[in-house]
Parts: sequence; structure tokens; C-alpha cells
Amino acid sequence: MPSSMQATMIHGTPIYNMGVFDEATGTSSTSIPSNIEIKDSDTTMNTSMSLISQIMEMGFSKKSVELAVKQLTVYPMMPTPEQIVQWILEHPDICNNTIDPTDYNDPAELMAPTPSETVVATPHQKLSLQDAECDSEDNDSVDTSSDTVEGSSVQDHQFKYQTRKDFQTADQYAMYVRGLVCPGMIVRCCRDFEEIKQGDIGTVLKVDTEGLHDLNVQVDWQLHGNTYWVCFVHIELLEKPVDKLSTSSVASLESGGGGGGIISSQVVIGSQVRMRAAPRYKWGNIMRGSVGTVTAVNGKNVCVDFPQHPGWKGSINDIETVGTSAQGCTLLGLNSHSAPNASDLIEDWSRCIRSLSVSSNESTAKHLLDRSPNCWQSSSSTQGKHWIRLEMHENVLVHSLSITVSPSDHSHMPSLVVTRVGDSIGNLKEYSWISIKITDTTVALMTDVRQYYPWIEIVIKQCRNNGIQCKVHALNIVGRRKQTDLDLMLMNASFLACEYDNLSDSNQNLSMSSYADPKSSSSLSDPPCTVMVWGLNDKEQLGGLKGSKVKVPTFSQTISRLRPIHIAGGSKSLFIVSQDGKVYACGEGTNGRLGLGTSANVSVPRQVPVLHQYVVKKVAVHSGGKHALALTLDGKIFSWGEGEDGKLGHGNRLTMDKPKMIEALRSKKIRDIACGSSHSAAITSAGELYTWGLGEYGRLGHGDNATQLKPKLVAGLSGKRVIQVACGSRDAQTLALTEDGAVYSWGDGDFGKLGRGGSEGSSVPHEIERLSGIGVIQIECGAQFSLALTRTGEVWTWGKGDYYRLGHGSDQHVRKPQPIQGLRGRKVIHVAVGALHCLAVTDTGQVFAWGDNDHGQQGSGNTVVNKKPALVIGLDSVFVNRVACGSSHSIAWGLPQSPSEDEKKGPVPFATTKDPLGGTSLGIYDAEPT
Repeated sequence: MPSSMQATMIHGTPIYNMGVFDEATGTSSTSIPSNIEIKDSDTTMNTSMSLISQIMEMGFSKKSVELAVKQLTVYPMMPTPEQIVQWILEHPDICNNTIDPTDYNDPAELMAPTPSETVVATPHQKLSLQDAECDSEDNDSVDTSSDTVEGSSVQDHQFKYQTRKDFQTADQYAMYVRGLVCPGMIVRCCRDFEEIKQGDIGTVLKVDTEGLHDLNVQVDWQLHGNTYWVCFVHIELLEKPVDKLSTSSVASLESGGGGGGIISSQVVIGSQVRMRAAPRYKWGNIMRGSVGTVTAVNGKNVCVDFPQHPGWKGSINDIETVGTSAQGCTLLGLNSHSAPNASDLIEDWSRCIRSLSVSSNESTAKHLLDRSPNCWQSSSSTQGKHWIRLEMHENVLVHSLSITVSPSDHSHMPSLVVTRVGDSIGNLKEYSWISIKITDTTVALMTDVRQYYPWIEIVIKQCRNNGIQCKVHALNIVGRRKQTDLDLMLMNASFLACEYDNLSDSNQNLSMSSYADPKSSSSLSDPPCTVMVWGLNDKEQLGGLKGSKVKVPTFSQTISRLRPIHIAGGSKSLFIVSQDGKVYACGEGTNGRLGLGTSANVSVPRQVPVLHQYVVKKVAVHSGGKHALALTLDGKIFSWGEGEDGKLGHGNRLTMDKPKMIEALRSKKIRDIACGSSHSAAITSAGELYTWGLGEYGRLGHGDNATQLKPKLVAGLSGKRVIQVACGSRDAQTLALTEDGAVYSWGDGDFGKLGRGGSEGSSVPHEIERLSGIGVIQIECGAQFSLALTRTGEVWTWGKGDYYRLGHGSDQHVRKPQPIQGLRGRKVIHVAVGALHCLAVTDTGQVFAWGDNDHGQQGSGNTVVNKKPALVIGLDSVFVNRVACGSSHSIAWGLPQSPSEDEKKGPVPFATTKDPLGGTSLGIYDAEPT
């Protein structure tokens, strides 16, 4: 163990933590070697004037240079000419007087407005106002410890919010709104957006600060009785929240996000956790007493190694860190294994950190530890080049590690931090990704780490508004003595009682379920179903998850409980067919597209009532469509939703908010169905294909462009047994797969989406020769493109190429089917297409995604487009063999695998050695001696 007086090396300079000796006097200082002298004011002034003259010779105005010097000067160091020029180029709006330069002053230098003044906030002045009001409230003994913007508004009679006309660009206004809007605030729509009209009033429910022109604000609109997500530029701010402190607290509790979150800031890799007293979902033998170690954290998803279930994956809301009296330890009379003794904690940073280095501005690195008003400011020509490296003392674990940031730093404030750990600098691995909210001040990076890491690297991947410089005000660390082998042995002793209890419960459940009803969905013989969802969630189409965008696969307990056999995504909607053949729907309900008898949005999957008396096997809905079809086990079709162009097949153009059977096909036994955005199709058991709806561009295949209000037989495929059909959207195409493996296409031919070369359309089916003889087993139509999957696991795509939706690494249009080279060597077993993105799952359970990623539908944790198939993160421990896509959302889950032919031929095990007449189930043999 390091001694009580240790020196931490910062780029070769020994720094001592003198604060441990100054506590009695209430001071804290850092020892600076005497060979470092502080420049006097005259020298600093002369250097500053010389620097300003030098930059002015480059053509910059004196005012701009002086402002840059003022913002970049970190005592006692002067900025370099490169830093000054870079700052001026980064802030043209300030230098050109489009924004008041005083907005960038230290907030402490600004005076709070007098009660008689009317304050008009400029885009960056909001943070100055926050500090001013906080000072005022502190004098009145009001708690302002929430550290949120909600607490920054001045009194209503003092404050006048600006509107769009007060700003030169939409970006400036969006930044202004993003900085001030908060839950509970009253806002007004200033621009028509979907169903929301200009002038509508509503209350803000949630705010997503990531992105500037996404659907960031969820508002409960008074005249609509529904919540809708809108952009920052779509709203005007009217009134602050009634109870700003309670609102911020609720928002903080709900977020569970990096830095300010209460839950996720405690649960990190290495944390010891257990199931909550009443988890919303149980898996396997995991009970209340089980204690496991967190091995991965991905947003609100966690992976935990429990003794009875290694690799358990679930929601962060279902677990809790082990407290001071973990169950099992109390029974054994042991001390808690999660809360270290006070003597084990090391609060002196010099005894934790052997050396510290930074990416740039080494002379200011000491401010990370010295608790001075100054900060470490890193300069780089690009984003993601800022880092802080810590070399830890031997056998010192991290009890807590955090950084201090300031919202007043604006574009210099970090927004995304990655922590990396390892045995050496050249062998670091990612430990955690932390997204920092604009209101955060202290950001937890590591908590209660059980493994010793000699090296820790903190990488600032991104700053606010894509700034390329960053500021970190402090580094906070508390270490812990590494436990001995005896400590670890006692810690693991708690598992003995827990394992015995769970094993007993498990055996009891198995004995009771020996003769369980095989139709029961809760039978233990059925493996648990795991459904992962991600992507756009502005209408809560992901089945109960929160946030307008979910950028990584997230476990859905609600959908998993339904044990789905089929899932289909529509335009901001989702349909689930459960194991017992019932249909559930959620998402946007406009025009009755959910079939629930209402046009309201539905956040949690709700059963479609009209279909409850039928056993449904499939729901068809296009990713860009606003109507749907349902196919029952006995071959009947129901339709509902938008009725324009007769696509519901009832002989009219009426919109229906509940499912209605298509009478024209009642006498037919239907085996498959498909929907486009404006037409529909069905295949009978005899292989006949019927189509109806909009006939434009010949998409129905009847040899004309006539619209059909009722199903009509496609005569061009007579004599061919059709087994699968797919319908496109907008200027749509239609595909059909026959029993002999041939693929036919017709409809609009723009961008070559018919797959026959050129852009000529067709009103009758023609075979795609390029796909002949390759064994196609699945066909799909997206927005202006098509896809085919072969028996050998190859994926072929063709059509429109922008957004890289074809997966070929280029945005060029492809007029004949081409195999995706990025999937060569892998056997794909199922594919799905959204409006502009695709998913594919392999026989090993890996899911690949490509195409548009504006809303995180690629599951990569960001919004960067995938030009070629890329592996979806966070699905390693989940069994997946099915995927589905909505307009911009994605789903992955697993269906029980059918037994192989060899397994079918093997012997059938019985519970008893002999049971000729099934007497065991009747209790006849219970009294017989053994």
C-alpha cells in the first residue's frame, strides 16, 4: 500500500495532495515545485498585447482576437496563436456580433437582473441567468442542488422568452429552446406538424437533448388529448414549470442516464447486484437472494452473471446494487460484501493515482486535482482526441471515479465520455459509455469496481454542439484496498444459502409441473422469450420504452411476456401475435391503424378486441403503410386502418378503426398475406394470387392501372403456384415467389427495383431471370428497393441505392439483383426491411443491419449510417432467429426451434418406467410400493 504522503506524477512533475494536512484550517492546496514561477501581471500583459498584434496581422479584427484571448486564457498560461485562430473560426456568430459576446463571460461576472427589468434571453444567456437566480435563491435558503436548467428560470413576470423571429437561423433558435425547455413547461406550437396545428398549447413531458432537429420534445397537447414528439423549432416557450424542483427530480429519476441518473450511475460493470423485491419479469432460477456481477451495461440493458444463470440479460430497473445487509449474508452472520469498511476506503487521490497525463495543455492538468477555480482545457483539431490517463497505485481498486463539468462551458462541455481500462496503455478495453446531459455537473464514470486495473483512460468522444475543445473542472476519485483471498471466500459464502433455496424452489416447481397443461403459456417446458427493440420511438411504438430514440437493443419485458410467434412493424406502429394466437398493437393510432377502435396513440401493447375469438397466425403491415391485414388459422382475412384507394378490400374507400373480415375472400382458404402502402395481396391454399387497392403504375398486375376496391385474381400467374408475395410503398412494385423458386415482379420500375435491368415498369408479372435457380426462400419490398434471401443464406438486393439501403457500400442504384458481399461466409436465415434500412439474422444468432440510421434503427449506439452490413451490438447473450422492421424501428427475438428429423425418430422419455394406460397422471400408482 502507498504511504500517507505520496506524489502523483503529472507529466514528470511531482504533485502532492496538501489538502489532507490542511483540513483543520479548512484550506486545500496542491504543492507546486519551487522551480515553477508565476508570471507577474506586467509580463502577462506584454505577452497578451504581442499575441493580439500577431493575430491581427493575419486579418482578424482586434475585437475578435481580444474576445478569443479572454475566453481561452487559463491562468497562468496564455493560449497559442493556433488556439486563438481556431476559436475565432469556431464562433463566427459571436465574432460577427450575431450573438452578444457577453454571453461567453464567466457567469459569476454577470449581474442578475433587477426586479423591474424585463429579461430577454439570448441563446447562451440562459446559463448566466441560471447562476444569477441560484445566487438569489441561495440567499433565501432555497435548495437549488438539483443542478438542472429547470431551476434556472427567473420569475414569470420578469422573463420574456424569445421566439423564432428573434433569431437569424433555425439552428440558433433550436439551440435556444434546447437550453431552456424542461418537463412541466407550457409551450405553444409555432408551426404545423402532422396533427399538431400552429397555436396549439401543451405541457412538456420529456426532453431529449441529443440532436438539434430531431423529434426531441414530448408534449401533452391540450386539444388533442394525446402526446406527440416535436422538434425544438416547432415550439415557443410560454411558462416555466409550476414546481421546478420537483419536476427536475422526477426527470432525474426517470432518466436513469449518465451522470445525473440515480439508477444507472450506481450500476456499472463489476457491481454486485440482486433482483429487486418485485421484479417485473423473472428468468430461470433467479430469485431475491441471488447476487451476481454486472458484466455489461448498455443504456438501460444490463448483463449479469448470477450463480444460477450466467449471462442473464434484462432491464436495469429490475436489479439493485447489494446494500449493507444482503440476504444470505445476514443469515450467516457475515458483514456485507458490497459495502467496504471505512478503513478500506482511500480518499486521498495521491494514494490512488501514481501518475496522470492528458492529451494536451499539460501545464493545466494539475487543476483536475487541486480543487482550484481553474480547469483543464484540452485543445484538438478534431473531436474525440481529448483524454485523461491514470496510472493507479498497485492493488488500489476504484470505489468511485467521476469528473466535474459545467453547463456554462457551452460547446466546451463534454457530452459523451468513454472509459477504458487495462493492464497497459496498449491493451485497453472499453469499460463504459456515458452520455452527459446538458444539466449534469458531476458525472459518475466507475463505481465499486471489483477488479484491479493498473491503467484507466477517460476519453471525451464528443462535446456539446460538436465543439472541438473541451473543459473538465475536476477529477474525483476514491480508492479501496484490494480484498484478500479470505475476503473473497467469505463474500462467496452467501451463495450457499441462496443456491440451496433456489434449487429447492426449482425442484418443487419441476415436480408440480410434471403434468402441467401443455397449452399453458406459463409452462416451464417453454423457454423464456427475449424480445429486443430499438430505433424511433416518438409514438411509443416500441411497446412501453421511454425516449424518442432508442439507439441500442433494449429488452422489452412487456412484449417478451406475450411470447410472440410473429411481429410486424408499420408506420410508427407495432403488431405482435402471441403464442396463443392473439393480436396486440401499440404506437400511433391515427385513422384507426391499430385496429383498437380508436385513433389515439397506445404506449403499451393492447389486445385487438375484434380478433380475440380467432387464432391469428400472421399480421401484415408495410413499414410505410397505414393499414393492416390479419390472417387466421382457418384461412380468413381481416383488414383495418386507412381505407383510401380501397386497399382494405371491402368494396369502398372507408377507413375502419376495427378489423373487419374481407367477405370477397370468405370462401377461399388463404395461406399468406402482404401489404404495401396503398395496395394489398393474398395467396390462397391453391396458390392463386389476389390483389386490390391502388392500381397506379400497374402494381396490381392486372394489365392496367385501374384501382380495385375488392380482391381480384392475378391472371398472369395462372398455372403457377404462388407461395409468397411482397408489396412495396409509394410508386410501388410487387414481387411473387412461386413453388418452383421463380421470382416475378411488376409495377413501377424506377431505379431498377423490378430487377430486370432498366427502369421500365410493367402491369403484368415477369420473371426476374437473375434469381432463377438460386433457391429463393424469402422476398421483401422496401421503399423503392427489393430483397431476396436464398436457401444457402445469401442476401440479394436491388433498386434505389441512396441511404445505402442496399448494403453494397455504395449509394448507386442497382437495376439487377446483386448479392451483398458483406454477408459472404455467413448463412442468413431471416431478413426484414424497413422504409430505408434492413436487418438480417444468421444461423449463429448474429444480427446485421445496414441503411439509414437517423433514428438509431441500426442498433449501433449512434446515428451514423451503415454502408455495409454491421453487427448489431448488445445481442451476444440473447437467442435470436427472427427480425422485424417498422418504418424506422427494429425488433429481434427468438422462436422455439423445431426438432430435427433425427430427434423426431429417437425414443420418447417417460416420467415413469412403465405407464401402460397413463395411470400415473390419475394418481393410480401413487400408493404402490417401490
